[in-house]
Amino acid sequence: MLLRCIGDGFMTPRRTTALVVAVFLMPPAAHAETQYWQSLSISGPVAEGWRASGDMIVRTGDDRGLYQIDQAVLVGRQIAPGTILWAGWVESSNYDHGRRSGEP
Repeated sequence: MLLRCIGDGFMTPRRTTALVVAVFLMPPAAHAETQYWQSLSISGPVAEGWRASGDMIVRTGDDRGLYQIDQAVLVGRQIAPGTILWAGWVESSNYDHGRRSGEP
């Protein structure tokens, strides 16, 4: 592709040299924090045509420690074969190095 562009006259040797130099002078990518997302999900029937589900996701990182916990509790009703209508409660709590945001 690069040789074709040079042959078409768009990528002149001067432009190609400038592009190669620009690529090598670019700063390295910023440090990416390693994150760990642990999850637990439980779901099952509770009565004829009814299901319950509970989910919890805990997010931690090397730099930030504990930073988020998501929890959900759902109740579902089978309204047709293969179709369940769900309703429930979801909470997402944010933390700053293990301390809940907004707390002193």
